[in-house]
Amino acid sequence: MGNFSHCCENFLPYRIYGLVAGCIFTLLTSLPVIAQDFNKPPFRFPQKNLNVAVLESQENLDAAIVLTALPRGFFLDGDIKDHFLIKWQPQIPATLRYSTIPGGGILANYPNEIKAHGSGQLLLNPAKEGLRTGIYYCILVSDENPEATSVEFIIVVQANAVPVIISPVGTVNLQDGPPLFRWDAVEGVPYYLLLLSENPVSIERDDDGNIIGLKGLVLSWVAITPTTFLNYGDADPSGNFLSIHVPPLLPGIKYNWVVLNSYGAGTDLISGEVAPVAPSFFEVTGPTLSEKPQLLEPLPDATLTEDEIIFRWTPVQGAERYRFVLYEGRDLFESNLDFIIWSQITTDTQVRFKARGNLVRTRYSWRVIAEGPNAISYSDRQPFKYGASAGWAKFVVQSSTQLLSRVEIKMKDEAGNDYLIPSLTDTFGVAEQPLPSGRYSFVASRAGFLTTPRQFFDVPDNDTVVIHVMMERSSTSISGQVVDENGNPIFDATVVLQQGTEKEVHRTDFVGYFSFTVSPGNWTLRVSKQGFNPSESKVISLQGDQSVAIGQIVLSRSTNRVQGQVRFAPGNQSASGILVHAISEDLT
Repeated sequence: MGNFSHCCENFLPYRIYGLVAGCIFTLLTSLPVIAQDFNKPPFRFPQKNLNVAVLESQENLDAAIVLTALPRGFFLDGDIKDHFLIKWQPQIPATLRYSTIPGGGILANYPNEIKAHGSGQLLLNPAKEGLRTGIYYCILVSDENPEATSVEFIIVVQANAVPVIISPVGTVNLQDGPPLFRWDAVEGVPYYLLLLSENPVSIERDDDGNIIGLKGLVLSWVAITPTTFLNYGDADPSGNFLSIHVPPLLPGIKYNWVVLNSYGAGTDLISGEVAPVAPSFFEVTGPTLSEKPQLLEPLPDATLTEDEIIFRWTPVQGAERYRFVLYEGRDLFESNLDFIIWSQITTDTQVRFKARGNLVRTRYSWRVIAEGPNAISYSDRQPFKYGASAGWAKFVVQSSTQLLSRVEIKMKDEAGNDYLIPSLTDTFGVAEQPLPSGRYSFVASRAGFLTTPRQFFDVPDNDTVVIHVMMERSSTSISGQVVDENGNPIFDATVVLQQGTEKEVHRTDFVGYFSFTVSPGNWTLRVSKQGFNPSESKVISLQGDQSVAIGQIVLSRSTNRVQGQVRFAPGNQSASGILVHAISEDLT
């Protein structure tokens, strides 16, 4: 890890850092961007692949009704021209039944049916069927034999309205504390994606008016939340994005922010078709120090190869400490994105950073924020390149029958630290990741398949290592719902399944549901959520090809709770990334 001068404190290594559960479906919305060229390509939303895993699953192929064509995208609420031809084999008469919560494939759990039906295919038109904004869990049921059904699939009807911004707008004074972001709810929308940019943002649209990207995006903060409000710097409720590196708001910058509808806690269900005409904005004011830190070395646009880099800047009168921020640049989805990989608070005017083993061969930049008792100032960002030992890891993932898209590759370095950025395979089953040269390990996971055992690989210098991964399908699963004492669903509860050293961790969705695909065996189940007492451990025995629905797990609210907030004096802003210890002592 890093090697630092003696006066540094609160070291936060961002490249090798523990992954938040459920972290990052795509890198796009998870990375704070710093690129300031407003003419660069726009941030683009990834193509939706709803129900792809359903069509490819062995459970579907083995069902009495085999689904062969399902909608991959969203329908638009009220659009009678928006339809899709669902197809299945054998070509028998069938009806589509649905529920607003997962039904586990049990016929009685799907009390509603649509009017349209057919033999081998039916034309689904949600607007004509009266399906409004929301997520619908569906199965096909044979008209001749009700026991002959398909597996469950999902229909998403997206709202034709966008959240109306309430605050902040206009001017935000840092002396009033961190701003509260608020917006009006959109009926039927379960989640919202909040994007805050420190650069002007324009919303790019195609010829039909659909949003295709956000141009000029320089992310300072991002979150997916089921609520209609968040304080600046709050942790992401969905667990997709690390909030530990959220920077302080800077005086003199006009921030742009956008709230988009999302139909799941992951980043793959964000609505990219319906968006506001323009982003909202506010300008930050507050006391500033009389001078800014001047960055001394490394020089602008330098190409570095040293094992250790010393970053130096000029002292600022009135500053009590300095916040050093290091950014890494990547080219992703036709966009140039920069994101924070490391941040450090120090009282010195230099920081030593162990570059070898942490930096790859790409572009970087850095800035320094000077913080006084009641004021701050900041430098411009200064770019450099790193050209030392680094290579690429290329993963090719497949099952016995096909290449597998949307497989998540989670890596650890030789010391066992989680690598911050997981990889996701594309349509051709390929994921590529630049890495410092060295030894790593990984596991691969995807819904409907067994998570692979941990495997090791070496990244060569100036070369690419190709890792072929074979994944096995599994039809063994555990599902359930987490609720409170009043029967209300608990969102974002952590559900852990463990068998020996093998562990699977999921989070509940907005209606409290969870589902695991695992190997047969005796699994221990535990559930926890902040503000609640954890559940008792429960052992569940699974046979091959068995699906177990364990029903509701009730969590009782905890009466013992310590809560607080750490703030920096300048502007009274939230201080993220500060380690807080709770020590139990016998006071009797």
